[in-house]
Amino acid sequence: MTREFSAGLFDQEVVAQLAFNVWVAVPATGGATTVWRHRWEPADEQHRQAYGYQLQTVGHCQRVSLRPELGDGLLFNPANFHAVDPCPGQRRIAFALFLALTTNGQLIAWS
Repeated sequence: MTREFSAGLFDQEVVAQLAFNVWVAVPATGGATTVWRHRWEPADEQHRQAYGYQLQTVGHCQRVSLRPELGDGLLFNPANFHAVDPCPGQRRIAFALFLALTTNGQLIAWS
């Protein structure tokens, strides 16, 4: 969030941020979400492609993948690299929201 809104989006500074997705339609195949244990670094820009980054940027990092079932939820740090596998010809629908903890201890949510 601080990369997109460096001047600040909220009245107070954000200490931590989480994303939450819950799936209401899932494909029979594909659609897995993968989160890598890697946050953006300036050196990653050499691997940038159109929308996202080449796999070699995070290929060496720990990761977790979840192919969601209907009603599953996933809570993760969106500052970590993450991606969704294609699900050709099928729908994958999720409701999402973001949570953040501010410096004064407030928990805020937005979507």
